[in-house]
Amino acid sequence: GSPAASAGLRAGSRIVVVMDTPYVLGGDIITALNGQELSSSSQLAHLLLAARPGQTARFTVYRSGQKLDIPLRLQEMKMQF
Repeated sequence: GSPAASAGLRAGSRIVVVMDTPYVLGGDIITALNGQELSSSSQLAHLLLAARPGQTARFTVYRSGQKLDIPLRLQEMKMQF
């Protein structure tokens, strides 16, 4: 149970490999954060790194042919080694 899963974001569940590159299929496709459209996963990471724990972020996702807005209260990132 990650905070994202608790808020209702769905992760992909199937991994396929194409030309030695793994891709995760299924799950939500995040298209915007707080109304700002995303063009890459690195852009999403940059925006999340600039955010602060306790803030509520609004994720716009594409799921099963529908566009959904999912609010998520950001938590402090726990480093795992």
